[in-house]
Amino acid sequence: MSDSRRETAEVSARCRWRARSAVTLLLVAAWASSAAGAAGRGDTSAARSPRRVLVISSYGTDFPLFNQLVSILRSGLTVGWQEPFDVYEVALEHARVDDEERMAHFRAYVRGLAEARRFDLVVVLGGPAVRLLQSRRTELFDDSPVLYAAYDVRLLDASKLGPREAAVPNNDDLPAAVEVLLQVMPGVENLAVIVGSSPIERFWRAELGLRLQRFEPRVRLLWLDGMSLEELRGRVATLPPRTAVFFVLLLVDGAGVPHSQGRVLTALRQSSNAPLFGFFDNQLGQGVVGGRMLAVGETGERIAEAASRVLRGESPASVRYPPQEPETLIFDARELERWGIPESRLPPGSQVLYRIPSPWTVYRWPILGGIVLIGLQAALIAGLVVHRARRHVAEQEVRALHGRLLTTYEQERRRLARELHDDVTQRLARLAIDGAQVARLGATPAGAETLAHMRGELARLGHDVHELSRRLHPSILDDLGLAEAVRSEAERLARKGAVAVDLRLDGAPEKVSGEIGLCLFRVAQEALHNVEQHAQATRVEVALGSIDGGVELSVRDDGTGFDPETRRARRGLGQISMRERLHLVGGRLSIESAVGKGTTVRAWAPLPEGPR
Repeated sequence: MSDSRRETAEVSARCRWRARSAVTLLLVAAWASSAAGAAGRGDTSAARSPRRVLVISSYGTDFPLFNQLVSILRSGLTVGWQEPFDVYEVALEHARVDDEERMAHFRAYVRGLAEARRFDLVVVLGGPAVRLLQSRRTELFDDSPVLYAAYDVRLLDASKLGPREAAVPNNDDLPAAVEVLLQVMPGVENLAVIVGSSPIERFWRAELGLRLQRFEPRVRLLWLDGMSLEELRGRVATLPPRTAVFFVLLLVDGAGVPHSQGRVLTALRQSSNAPLFGFFDNQLGQGVVGGRMLAVGETGERIAEAASRVLRGESPASVRYPPQEPETLIFDARELERWGIPESRLPPGSQVLYRIPSPWTVYRWPILGGIVLIGLQAALIAGLVVHRARRHVAEQEVRALHGRLLTTYEQERRRLARELHDDVTQRLARLAIDGAQVARLGATPAGAETLAHMRGELARLGHDVHELSRRLHPSILDDLGLAEAVRSEAERLARKGAVAVDLRLDGAPEKVSGEIGLCLFRVAQEALHNVEQHAQATRVEVALGSIDGGVELSVRDDGTGFDPETRRARRGLGQISMRERLHLVGGRLSIESAVGKGTTVRAWAPLPEGPR
């Protein structure tokens, strides 16, 4: 910007300032006149009016530090004072504190406010406002208590404070912050210091020049002041290697343009090729690595507490706090990671904020839900695979059983056909021949002998055909019932003489339906057949009785027995047949055996009239 254009802009700004000041004074005068009229009419509302607090800030709304302090002050008064109060705010034109004409208008404006209403407390925030108001104390607020706050202790001599002046100063120990910076980055050779160009910032530039001299043997100081923001961005983008940036304050750049602190820090972070360190903890999260910082929240709480004490009637002279030190060691985890600074370098007691959460922390529950879902799907798939395998085994067993049944049926048919062909048919043919011979011989002794032989053969043939019919279907079961059919089968085995049979049929029910009777008879038949063929037993006990609403058959032998686990893997057709028969009528089968201890077969089937 050229000098003529800058001068024109300043004249325009001065005119706007005068216009605003004039309007403000007119409004204040009108309010004062209205208040005086109300008092003349005996209006007593003033006695009930809330306490009035005036806050004079050194910086405008673009400086978030003082915005935060005012917000904390309001909240603290709400809690600490607990009575109605009004807070009025005015901001010192920090960019023009060296403009005497504008400062005269500002003082006139503040004086008008003080004359229009009596303030119960005036809170002055920041170095520029403290220096101005302390020098004009009598002129502006002769009878109101004043609280000076948020200023460096070096700006105001505590011995010069009056009896109606309280103080909450800070010790802006910037060298201590630089010490931490050098501890965190021990290899730094250059320290770039950023300070703005307003009068208060020029004051701090001079102060820092003196305070940071002791670091020059260790690092080279690069003073980045007197530049516009764009020039500053270009400079931090080309800093030499092994450099760190110490951001102090930039309210007004070298071109006279005021800036918001958030915008400045964002712009510098985007451009800088070196890490930025700050001094106020409210800068954290805006691009600074961190360091030893002044806790703005604690400053605000101290100010709110001091204001509440004065409003409660304590003497301002007794409300003077020791300087607040920059003791908060706080860092931004994202900036530490960006610049490769290990946390092991941080001083003891440091607090690290803005940690980047791990995927597990962010997505813990979705991950757990996914794992559970995958586990359920895997279990379902495994179950389906197992079910399919079992079904395949069952199908194989069914096919094998079907094949064995067909083979057994064919073998039985062949055996019957062989018996009919080789025995019954041959014997019938022989009888036919004998009959022809009898007819030829007539009533001769030879004919009588042949006839007697035929009678005996016919009796034996009838018995054999009956035995064959019994094996196909026991007619005794239909005629005499289950107990007699079992007795007949047991006695058949006993007649062979190899096994002694002990029958216990007294508890058998009198009547058993054909389907259940046939089922139990076939089980008894198969069990006795196994005793005869495999058990090598000398004695067998056969029992039949009523139990649990049904009928139970028990066949127990003293034979060689077998291992149930081994036999389970290769069950025979007879055992499968017994189980299937009982399953069809709703019964159950149990087989107990041990090697050398015999075998017990128990079959139970329900009676139609009994409970199942």
